[in-house]
Amino acid sequence: MTLFLSESDVQELLSPQAAVEAVEGAFLRMAAGSVEIAPRRRLKLQEGRLADMAASDLELGYACVKAYAGFAEGAAFLVALFAVDRPELVALVEADHLGRLRTGAASAVAAKYLAREGATSLGVIGCGTQAETQVACIRAAVPTIERVLAYCRTERNLREFCKRVGAEPAESNREAAEQDIVVTITTSRDPVLRGEWLNPGCLVCAAGANNPASRELDNVVLERATFVCCDWKEQARLESADLIEPIQRGVLDWLEVHELHEVVSGELPGRQSPDDIAVFKSNGIASWDVAVAAAAVEQAREKKVGTESRITYAATRSSVLDRAERKENGERSRLANRCIGRLYPWCREAENDGGPLRRESRPRGRRRGRRGDNSYLDRAQTGRDLGRGPRR
Repeated sequence: MTLFLSESDVQELLSPQAAVEAVEGAFLRMAAGSVEIAPRRRLKLQEGRLADMAASDLELGYACVKAYAGFAEGAAFLVALFAVDRPELVALVEADHLGRLRTGAASAVAAKYLAREGATSLGVIGCGTQAETQVACIRAAVPTIERVLAYCRTERNLREFCKRVGAEPAESNREAAEQDIVVTITTSRDPVLRGEWLNPGCLVCAAGANNPASRELDNVVLERATFVCCDWKEQARLESADLIEPIQRGVLDWLEVHELHEVVSGELPGRQSPDDIAVFKSNGIASWDVAVAAAAVEQAREKKVGTESRITYAATRSSVLDRAERKENGERSRLANRCIGRLYPWCREAENDGGPLRRESRPRGRRRGRRGDNSYLDRAQTGRDLGRGPRR
């Protein structure tokens, strides 16, 4: 049975803490080599975009395809979760809230491993729904956070956001940038964070821009950073303008860009000093969707949440196999006919006409050897054996 989880189901089932734990586990399995990821693709729609991404997590036991269609008025997100050891569609999950949670959880994992010890303040530039889960997840991962300052250009949105998440409104993006942990989560095409505003020892999580035409960080941020990492370099090379442009200008090199799973697994130390400035560039990868969707499904099974339905993919698969087997059997039969036709020249005419390979009379002078010699029959039987092949 396939489980369907709605947006409200996901909100009921997954807490920020659970999402952080799921994404942290995904990073550990990436380091162990049990995760395979397909980069995001985007296709044009009428005044919109269709995107898809996929990942398999063999250790976790699940794989997923995530797809979403985005327009000016909103977007629709869906995750299809599959088992990795059998042909089973485990769940279909509406994934708007799930996607916001996993993005916030990734920043929270970065904060857990890269923020200065005892960090007490969080600055957020951007006041959309994505920013809400950034605050919630980082608070869950870094319990020493005492103060949250937020900034966005629209005063009304800023006031409402601060009321929802318990933050203070900043006077400017510079004030938000002067905190121990700084998150940029905007749709801006131009940098919203300048390196000169950063205090020594801060962590920058740049999570808003994920296309080659948009940047949230200026080059000075990368110049001042002593440690730079991303979620997955292959995807960063395709869509992270915050890294691509500084590398093109010689400010940074891809050899200096690491992946967060290296820090989470202990392969790299990450921060070397309390005064180091660290940068985590988040683009969003499907391994997080697998982990968080699997956590939601497991909670749903336990709490009996969601709707189950039977998908007829198994019958479809069976019919496809039946057609393939009939085609294969037909090819074997034609091969056997050709083999016998070569051994019995008088059967070739019947073979070419598509008729039965039947010998009406024995041609004179064809039999050789002593009486009882069945070499032609033996060879014909060999031809049939060769044409039969193993049954599959």
